[in-house]
Amino acid sequence: MTRRIFTIALIALCGLLQAAPGQASTLYAVNFSGITPLYTIDQATGAASAVGGALTDIGDLTGDGASRLWGVSLNATNNLVRIDPLTGNAIGAVAITGTRAGQITSLAYDPVTGVLFGNTSPGFGDADGDDLYVIDPGTGVATFVGPIEFNDVFALGFDQSGVLFGVADSTNELISIDTATGLGTFVANMQVGSLFDIASRPEDDVMFAVESISQFTYTLDTSNGNLTGVGAWLGPTNLVGLAFASAPEPATLALLGLALAALGLGRRRARR
Repeated sequence: MTRRIFTIALIALCGLLQAAPGQASTLYAVNFSGITPLYTIDQATGAASAVGGALTDIGDLTGDGASRLWGVSLNATNNLVRIDPLTGNAIGAVAITGTRAGQITSLAYDPVTGVLFGNTSPGFGDADGDDLYVIDPGTGVATFVGPIEFNDVFALGFDQSGVLFGVADSTNELISIDTATGLGTFVANMQVGSLFDIASRPEDDVMFAVESISQFTYTLDTSNGNLTGVGAWLGPTNLVGLAFASAPEPATLALLGLALAALGLGRRRARR
C-alpha cells in the first residue's frame, strides 16, 4: 500500500511538472576577451546581468532555443564549448578541427534542421576571406560548405524559418547566407558599426543584436536592416555573443526534486 501511495504521488508531481507554464526563452551573452561570466540580457531594457561562471575568450554564442548553449573560444584555442545556462560554467569542450585556414569565429544553430554552422574570418586567421562550415557538436569536426565572399562576419544567426543571416563587420552590411553553398547576398547597409552578434527569439522570431561602440541592445529587421533600440547593457564593455536558451524555472526544479525524493522514500519503505 505504501509503495502504491508514493507511486501515485510521483505521478501527480510529474503531472505538475508537465502542466507548469512554459518559460519564455532567455537571451544570453558573453563579454570578449579574457575571462567572462555568462550574462542574461533583459529583452525589454537591454540591461545585462551576470549569471556566473568563468569562461575564457568566448567569441560567440549560439543556442538551440531549449537547454543547449554553445560558445566558441578564440585566441589561444579554438574549441566548441558547451555551457550550462543555469550556472554559466563550461560543461564540456571539443577542439574544432577541419577548417582550411583560421579559427571558427561565429556560430549559428539552425532551428529547422538542427545543424550547427560556423564561419572563419580574416580577423581570426583566414586570409582568403570568410568560409562557411557545418560543425559536428559532438566531435568538433568542421566540414567546408563554401566561401561567403564577405569579410569578417562576426555576427551570425538564423531566423526561425531557417534563413541564415550575418553582419559583415568590414563593410557594415547585413547579408543572407546560402547554407548549401556558403554564398552571401547583400540585404542592407547597417546603421551602426561593431554589431557583433544576432539571435532570433524562438517565440516570435524577433531578431536581437548587440553593438559594442554604443554598448547597446537592438532589435533588427532582417528585411531591411533597420534597428530599433532596446537599451544599454549597463556593465559589460564588449558583448559579442547572443543566444536564446531556456533554463528550467526554480519552481520546476523544486518540483522535480520532490518527485525524486518521493520515489526514493517510497522504495525504501517498500524494501522494509
